[in-house]
Amino acid sequence: MDSNHRRQKSTDLQSVAFDRSATPPLCSFFRGLKTNHFDFSSAYIQYFLLNVNLFFRLCIFLWCSNNFSFSIIGLSFNFIDDIRVHKCMWILQSDQNDLSGVKMIVETEKINIKSLDIDLMKGEEIAYLINNEDKKIALAVGDIIPDIGDAIEKIAERLRLGGRMAYFGAGTSGRIGVLDASEMPPTFGVSPDLIQGYIAGGDKALRCAVENAEDKSELAQEDFNSFNAGKNDVVVAISACGNPNYTLKVLQLGQEVGALTIAITSNPNAVFKEFADIFLCVKLGAEVVTGSSRMKSGTAHKMILNMLSTGAMIRLGKVYHNYMVDLQINNKKLHNRAVNMITEISGTDEKTAQKTLEIAGNVKTACVMLMKNCDKATAEELLAKNEGILRKVI
Repeated sequence: MDSNHRRQKSTDLQSVAFDRSATPPLCSFFRGLKTNHFDFSSAYIQYFLLNVNLFFRLCIFLWCSNNFSFSIIGLSFNFIDDIRVHKCMWILQSDQNDLSGVKMIVETEKINIKSLDIDLMKGEEIAYLINNEDKKIALAVGDIIPDIGDAIEKIAERLRLGGRMAYFGAGTSGRIGVLDASEMPPTFGVSPDLIQGYIAGGDKALRCAVENAEDKSELAQEDFNSFNAGKNDVVVAISACGNPNYTLKVLQLGQEVGALTIAITSNPNAVFKEFADIFLCVKLGAEVVTGSSRMKSGTAHKMILNMLSTGAMIRLGKVYHNYMVDLQINNKKLHNRAVNMITEISGTDEKTAQKTLEIAGNVKTACVMLMKNCDKATAEELLAKNEGILRKVI
């Protein structure tokens, strides 16, 4: 061993409170680790878990070999009823402290210590564990509400100018974008062109996974060309890790044409942040199944899309009080809903509401006809003069 290199040791001491019911045994954490047989090609240990009854000191030993030394770059504990280790990572670095080429682990790929023994659990235990993790989602989304609100206002502003919005994503991210976009016409009576959804790999990827599609910039170029974005449009990229070439390319192209670019992710270090005018990062911690971002990340991102699209439609006057007054009446259920809205808004009886709806053809016009005691043409003119906003008319 070279004399310039010595085995070094340091300690990081923290007091930790434990929830034994949520903590797997100590042996699970050390499963697979063998003395003096570490794999230096992936030298990081993300989480430390010690299952004891009393507070004690946690020591982390650093060692070096002929060419490498370990240094700890992040460890934090919260004093709460159960141990929640947010970041504890070992990184292999050269003895010259040159970190070039070091690969940081992505947030969405970290290990959830609470589910380390999930393969030994019964169905009810699995469900409880997943449910407890899911409870964190709404709170995490709540942390970025100001940024979501800003996005809603800016989206509505672009749409008022005649712009459109499109979601782009791969896998789960692409599917939830297509799902949200497809609900806009029946819910708010808008054109399918106003809010669109694109998934890497095309419609085939909606049903069958096309895993390598996210790595192909050329697919992003094709989808972006299909959307044909301009300066009044909104380009939204959705990705749990925020690093795939598909979403990177889409945001880059969006910025080049002057569109509003929005990135939705669960990784604060997402590469596509560089190309986002608005960066919406929801910090959820590790998934129950390591790397399965269709779970907490997918749920959180759909919640954000709900807010963006619904919020923008509300700001455009597509909702009166909390009634979807621009809905498309294309089945019996929605017809009954429309009649109920007219009766509740105008204060008329169901029979009159039914008859007026048949003449007007939609909820807004019917309400104006009843409340302003006018014919269909006059009602439509009043709505047109007031940007279609029912509240301004009645």
